[in-house]
Amino acid sequence: MTSPYDEDIERSLGEYRDQVSQLAQTARRMRELTASATAPRRTVTATVGAQGELLGLEFPTGAYRQLPPAELASIIVATVAEARREVASGVTELIAPSMPSGFDAAAVLAGSADLSGVLPQDPQPAPAVQDYLRRGRGGDARAGG
Repeated sequence: MTSPYDEDIERSLGEYRDQVSQLAQTARRMRELTASATAPRRTVTATVGAQGELLGLEFPTGAYRQLPPAELASIIVATVAEARREVASGVTELIAPSMPSGFDAAAVLAGSADLSGVLPQDPQPAPAVQDYLRRGRGGDARAGG
């Protein structure tokens, strides 16, 4: 015997499968995401991956040879930081459409989002769902028995 809720459940499962597929596609695109930054005077170019990991460091000109080591190190650190900011912006743009309403993707990625208003500590199912759970999937909760 089927329940009137079966159609709702199947629709919800279909929506869930669609979301899983979209998230897998977003994850794939995120793994492919990189960003590069070049220092002034083309001293150094840094390339980072989606998680900010350093993928490459190039010295497009010989300008680095004329710099004291401390200054070159400072330029490298600043250039890597710029590439990381750029890739973080790209990741934010990539995941923002997947975020539920009310979520600031940049804040979520930075770990500074206040989720307490969006995710309750003790969520309760809707009354119709509670009734359905009490009666069991085989019963007709809408018809009253």
